[in-house]
Amino acid sequence: MEQYPSLSRLRKAAARAMQLNTTRAEGHMTLEQYYQTPETLLPQELIFGAVRAADAPFVPHQRLVLRLASTLQAHVSDLNAGEVFVAPVDCVFDRDRALVLQPDIVFVSHQRRDIVLD
Repeated sequence: MEQYPSLSRLRKAAARAMQLNTTRAEGHMTLEQYYQTPETLLPQELIFGAVRAADAPFVPHQRLVLRLASTLQAHVSDLNAGEVFVAPVDCVFDRDRALVLQPDIVFVSHQRRDIVLD
């Protein structure tokens, strides 16, 4: 099992992300079209019909996200309050306006667990 992706695999993922950005100029991408795009190793979001692919976050950012997520997970677990997720996880904020974001950290309470789809 490969622990870290190869450089060629990263380049291919970046190329796919670039293609997605160029296809946006041809028209508005729907939520259904977004879910048909190939998976990428880079952060990717659909913002009102436009695909935005970003560079990987810097190491200090990732360290902070890990610390925050670990602290939040411990708190949520102690309270049995729900689930904590870390990016990349697609969060559909507005289906009709094609707004899908990938927050660094997401908390979903037990009362809202039905919004989590596999």
